[in-house]
Amino acid sequence: MLLQSLATVACAAVLAQAAPPPHPILNSLANHGILPRSGKNISLPVLTAALKNGLNVGADFALAIGGFAFDTKPTLSLTLDLDNLDKHGVIEHDASLSRQDSHIGNNHAFNQTIYNMVLSHLPAGATTYDFASAAAGRYARVMSSKAADPSFVYTPKELALSYGETALYLSVFGNPLTGNARVSWVKTLFQEERLAYAEGWRPTAIETSLSSLGVLIGQLQMASPPEALVMEDFTVTETTLLPPTSSERDMYTYPTSNEELISTLSLQAHPEGGFFVETERIANEVPSPFAEGQLRTLATQIYYLLTPESARGRMHMNKSATFHVLHSGRSRYTLMRPGATPGSPPEIKTAVMGEDHAKGEVRQLFVPGGWWKASEIPEEDLEEARSTGSTRVGALITEVVVPGFHWEDHAFLSPEALLAIFGGDSTAEGFRRIEPYVKPIAQK
Repeated sequence: MLLQSLATVACAAVLAQAAPPPHPILNSLANHGILPRSGKNISLPVLTAALKNGLNVGADFALAIGGFAFDTKPTLSLTLDLDNLDKHGVIEHDASLSRQDSHIGNNHAFNQTIYNMVLSHLPAGATTYDFASAAAGRYARVMSSKAADPSFVYTPKELALSYGETALYLSVFGNPLTGNARVSWVKTLFQEERLAYAEGWRPTAIETSLSSLGVLIGQLQMASPPEALVMEDFTVTETTLLPPTSSERDMYTYPTSNEELISTLSLQAHPEGGFFVETERIANEVPSPFAEGQLRTLATQIYYLLTPESARGRMHMNKSATFHVLHSGRSRYTLMRPGATPGSPPEIKTAVMGEDHAKGEVRQLFVPGGWWKASEIPEEDLEEARSTGSTRVGALITEVVVPGFHWEDHAFLSPEALLAIFGGDSTAEGFRRIEPYVKPIAQK
């Protein structure tokens, strides 16, 4: 009945908005009444239900994008308005497929010239997208934005969002596993901000999830030139942690004890430290651009848990890219990349996955392949667990690796390799900063 009623109104005039937010899919859901037509006071459960009922997009994606969306609010709130999404650098980003960059133009109004440039990379007469044409249009838009915008920003976050939005339209208007979106349906979304019910579109039978999007992102990356995977900078917010206040204790503790999580999710001790379980492995194999073309599964997904008893992971590297999504708790990531030239110092960054955006914490973290990383529960939270005896302190995340995780693409950082990264100088400040993460962490 929902689809029938939506098909009936598909050709009706869509809701006029003075300044529509820069997200065609959410705009379309509001224009069809699947989200509130006013675009205001949208809660996370309402957003989750709209994406599921309107597009067959799963709750894992809804929660992930919802975390970003609520970060656009100027104050802590349980609801958001779609026009909050105009905020630059959260969901709205440079190199949009259909909007101008915020620094040089209107970032909320559809731009036909930009969209025509993206469409120009389709083969003449094409009725469906393939990965090559979708990847080419995406990369051309990135390069045009870089050339025109002197304030162009393209960090791993923007790279992930850029690939993700392309994968999303391929999935929703094509097939979550193979893409092949119908061109006319995608054009209707971007140009008219409606769903092509009148033209025969219906939600796919297969749900669009973070895992399925990871598969499509992997395919898009493999259809892209190597330089398309290069970021301008890897920027994460450096966060100063303070002892949690009473309200923050409620934010960082969670309703289920670590013992229950380990039992319920069937978690096992991880060689890195912490606990994990693999929940998804896409069986299809593709040549990995990060492993000299060797065959790898398209994507893998795990739960990963740090507890006060196993509070730190060892420093390690994956050749593939890894997407991290926070479920509960808080963890600090230390990230290191060897120097760009022989003898130059490595680049070291930190990021905190948590729920307090005002302090620079993030609910999502993208780590490109080739970076060393280690995670740990902040000492402030461990002290809270020690002083209160709480068993609800730690960090539970989902990791999606694209192409999928294989041990042959993984390495632990050895003391010898660390010393070599710092040119044999064990007195360097960075060496002392990284050294604690190299030593094996005993499980209690």
